Amino acid sequence: MSWSPGTTVGDYRLLERLGAGGMGAVWRVEHRSTGARRALKATLFDDPEALERFQREAHALAALEHPNVARVHTAGEFEGRLYMVLDLAQGGDLEARLARGPLDPEAARALAIELARGLAHVHARGLLHRDLKPSNVLFDEHGRPLLADFGLARALDGSSLTQTGAVLGTPAYMAPEQARAGEPVDERADVYGLGAVLYHALTGAPPFRGGSPIGVLHAVLSQPPTSPRRLNPEVPADLERACLKALAKDPAERFPSARAFAAALRAPAPPGPERHVAVGFVVVALLSAGAAASLALRSPSSPREPAGRDVDALADPERALQPLGDRAKVPEAPDGFPRQVEAASLPHPLDRALARLEPPRPGEFDGCEDLLVQEFLAQLVDVTTGNAALCSCTWLEQQVRV
Repeated sequence: MSWSPGTTVGDYRLLERLGAGGMGAVWRVEHRSTGARRALKATLFDDPEALERFQREAHALAALEHPNVARVHTAGEFEGRLYMVLDLAQGGDLEARLARGPLDPEAARALAIELARGLAHVHARGLLHRDLKPSNVLFDEHGRPLLADFGLARALDGSSLTQTGAVLGTPAYMAPEQARAGEPVDERADVYGLGAVLYHALTGAPPFRGGSPIGVLHAVLSQPPTSPRRLNPEVPADLERACLKALAKDPAERFPSARAFAAALRAPAPPGPERHVAVGFVVVALLSAGAAASLALRSPSSPREPAGRDVDALADPERALQPLGDRAKVPEAPDGFPRQVEAASLPHPLDRALARLEPPRPGEFDGCEDLLVQEFLAQLVDVTTGNAALCSCTWLEQQVRV
């Protein structure tokens, strides 16, 4: 029996075929009981390796549940064909949108942030995507982007059905370490892939092109990408920096994670004529070498008075987080939180700014033990100094709240 409109596959009735290729076909389907419209992806091949890849994609998607990841509802076998039922991407894919030209830079920024959040969820579940490209970014009926096609997914621990030494992925969006068959890859390879997708969205073309796949791979391995601002002068400088950092040849020079990439993509606060101690501060108390950092976030309801050079020190993360040496320590109340003191009596601008804050209420910061924040701060503060460090909460939120 051939598949045709009206055929019942499990709990779904085929409505129309949306597309087909050498590997499979995609149908619009309707749930027989609820009437929900979804997409059914079915195999059109008998190759054992291809079948295992299809099964791997189904298993990978079944473990994921995130607003920016295509969700699989069920999977099975019908008349010798494997199939899975996914959310219906009624908004098409990114490849079709980019065929009309680059996106507005801020729209591209927002898109990349959402995709990075979905990618962070994938990595948190112990998986790598390994084939990020515009055709694998779908849109639902509300325009929300979805990561899709996990056929090349592999576990972060290295287990995979496709580790045969072959180059796997799409050359124009492939990280250099993927292009060198046999090299280990981790989540930074996906960071690169997302950076390549962002580059395409900003400029209208992938970062590397060539007359053949081999030519593209050679460029990926040996040539720097053209500056996005040269191709599209409307791209903001901070967005270009984030994109190019994600595309670094050396994984160690990229963002360490998708969440870090998303944090860097957040638009910087617009400059103003005055800066105020307004949102709050993060206080990291380092008790001794090897001691764990404790984090406290304060968000006053009204802005503080301008603090001149004190605010300048707080707004500059490098200056705010420099070693504070033998400066005077901020006194602590019995509950362990900083005590208010006379600001003028303190010699260091960070201490004077801290003294302007009201002490937090006990228990106010319960539940703030965000491991990402702790890991991020651990990279910035030398835990062997035993000193306190202070940085602007507004700046920190741009780095870590995704």
